[in-house]
Amino acid sequence: MPHTNPTKCVACDRSIRSSRVRFLNTNLLRVFVSIEQCKRVTSSNAICDGCRSKYYRWKKLTMGDFDQFDTNDPDYLEPDDEVDENNDMVIDVSPSISIDEEDGQIDPMEKKATTISFPVYRCSKSHGYCIVCKTNNSESKCVLTKEQRTMVFLKRGILVPENTRCCSVHMYKRELTYEALEMIQPSKLDDLILNGDDVKNLMIDFRLTINSAKTFDFDNPSSLDDDTYKTITGLSRDNFHDVLGHLTTMNNSNVRSVRVALAVFLTKLRLGFSNRVLACLFHLKSKRTVSRIFHQVREALMKYFVPLNLGFQHITRDVVLNYHQTVIATELLTNEPDQIVLIADGTYLYCQKSSNNEFQRRTYSNHKHRHLIKPMIITASNGYILSVLGPFFANSSNNDAAILKHCLLNNEQQILNWLRDDDILVLDRGFRDVVNTLTRLRLQVAMP
Repeated sequence: MPHTNPTKCVACDRSIRSSRVRFLNTNLLRVFVSIEQCKRVTSSNAICDGCRSKYYRWKKLTMGDFDQFDTNDPDYLEPDDEVDENNDMVIDVSPSISIDEEDGQIDPMEKKATTISFPVYRCSKSHGYCIVCKTNNSESKCVLTKEQRTMVFLKRGILVPENTRCCSVHMYKRELTYEALEMIQPSKLDDLILNGDDVKNLMIDFRLTINSAKTFDFDNPSSLDDDTYKTITGLSRDNFHDVLGHLTTMNNSNVRSVRVALAVFLTKLRLGFSNRVLACLFHLKSKRTVSRIFHQVREALMKYFVPLNLGFQHITRDVVLNYHQTVIATELLTNEPDQIVLIADGTYLYCQKSSNNEFQRRTYSNHKHRHLIKPMIITASNGYILSVLGPFFANSSNNDAAILKHCLLNNEQQILNWLRDDDILVLDRGFRDVVNTLTRLRLQVAMP
């Protein structure tokens, strides 16, 4: 059998197996080999896999700057295509990492292309103290989970290393509280190096974290805008925080935070949703949990918020005269500089029909044809609410005149101690039966 000389690579002069022979069938490849070897090459010259890999790495780095020299040949195979000698079919192999034929090592340039590096702030890697308050009490610290560390990175842009700890008081429902997130401070700026698998896992963590987000996240003050606060709770965000500051006796629990408790209570007052609906919206366990939250918030508000903002004890006469009495009321109705003009009127709050027969009859209003209760509102001339008296039943024996007479004769909320002689009450015609009582108490009445 006659001997045939093996085909050699035009670039490195190595022998090429017959099954791996590739020719210089593109203009750009011939230009690359010609410049690298400083000699003339033709399309009949062959090239080995190692030199082809160098060419494709160069082509990738140039990012198409020399594509005008390239021509595509349908008979030309890509560098990592293999030919099956048995059935002559082409098998596509991923060209993500190129292997050099001599030593089988991954090229450093290819390895660099498979990873990304970018600067990111991170907190300390210490396992001994809390990343929030920096205390080293190991008994009350817990290790942050992967989901908790991902949430810190999403909300603060701070990378938290594995096995980092924080105190249990900074946790609520297995998540860091908003205050704890704001207290975390980065320790240094570090380079984060990720490969393809790391990026994939990071995207999965982001997706799971976003999908598990709450409908109404009142634990994060910045998650809802001011209009949303007003729509849901009836208060602006600043007013909500002001009321929240008075709930000093309430603490966070495993069921709800103080912020969520106040939001549930105000949403009930604003929208009138059932307890079951509120439990669904705020991800609470049951309607009984909502009922307990109402009781806790109401007690805290009645003890620390209401006495400071409602009732005759929360404001002085001088404040009313200087800030809440209009010029029109002063000019039209008063004769002395210390006379105060107040407006009194009854209003009503609808309530459900009770199963108690006596309460059902006494709350039914023949005028509105509904069950309701009647509070008596006393305001300054500019509309500032000084006090709310009651509530009272809505039956026929409790009209506006009877309610106001009862409050004055029984000195409800020390009203007679706050009023002085010749103070003026602006009333409508429904109070005509109490005018004589007011006159005997040395109060003036302005009635149309």
